[in-house]
Order: sequence, then structure tokens, then C-alpha cells
Amino acid sequence: MIIDNRLRRLKTKKERMKVLNKIKAWSGKGWMIVSFIIYHLSFSPVGALLSCDLETSDNGKLDGLWQLTTIDTLNTGGKADVRQNSISWAFQGKLLEVRNVNEMRDVIYRFNHTEGSLKLSDPYISEREEGDIKLDNTERLRIYGISQLEPNYRILQLEKNRMCLEDGTLRLSFRKY
Repeated sequence: MIIDNRLRRLKTKKERMKVLNKIKAWSGKGWMIVSFIIYHLSFSPVGALLSCDLETSDNGKLDGLWQLTTIDTLNTGGKADVRQNSISWAFQGKLLEVRNVNEMRDVIYRFNHTEGSLKLSDPYISEREEGDIKLDNTERLRIYGISQLEPNYRILQLEKNRMCLEDGTLRLSFRKY
């Protein structure tokens, strides 16, 4: 409506055509700008994702959350059902979080998983507010079924929902959540 009134004020057809061409040129540029913005906004997140280094894991069936169900003492033949203790081991990337769910206590390990073995190293107590504390004894690890600071486990079973590890003194059985 505003454009129509302005065009009517122009006396010659040439003047009207000149204004119309300017409007067309501007609106064409406007659409180009809008489409440029839409294009970049829609593809920028994709570009950001593609430009990041995505770390993948070669852990296979080991990755995920495991509940410790039984601890067998190999020397004495004793077997303890520890499901009620709510101990979980969570594997992701190259880190293992060992957690006592009831007490909300965590120990963080680095791990190396090769066919048939699992080596844990660099244990830290996870204290978010105070900073992580390097472990120097096994006292806090016993409840998790860990008898050494840096244990080396033989993987006896690793299936979709069952895992069994042995370190020479203990056999640990897990179920996957």
C-alpha cells in the first residue's frame, strides 16, 4: 500500500520503473541475505561437530555400566554375594569409574583393555570439591573387590550382559545394566 502511494506520486512511467527496479534489487538482496543467514545457521552446528575430534572407543562389550554381583576368594573358596552393596564399575573411553552407590564414593582409574586382560592404573579418589586425591593404599578399594592399587585382571568372561574378572586372588562377577 505504501509503495503504491509512492508510485502514484511519480509523474512518469520511467520514474516508476526506476523505483520498482530498486525495490526488486533490494528485495532480491534481502532474500539473498536471509537465505545466507539461514544456510549458515543451519549448517554451522554440523560444521562445528565435524570439526571436533570425536573420540571413539575400542572397548567393545566392556563399555558401559556393570554391577558387581559376587566376589570369590580363590585361596579359601569363599563366595560373597555383594549385590546389596550397590557397587558399580562404569567403563568409557580409557577411564573407569568405580562407585559405591549407597555411599556415593567414587574411585577413578585409567585402564588398558586388550583381548583377555584388563589393567587398571592411576587410581584417584573422586572429590569434586576438594580435588581428586591420588590413592596410595588399598584400604578404600576392598569394598569394590579390588585387592591391589594397580590390578591386572584376566578376563574370564565378557559377554553382552555378563563379565567375570580374575586377578589371582579374587574372581569378580558382574552383570551389565
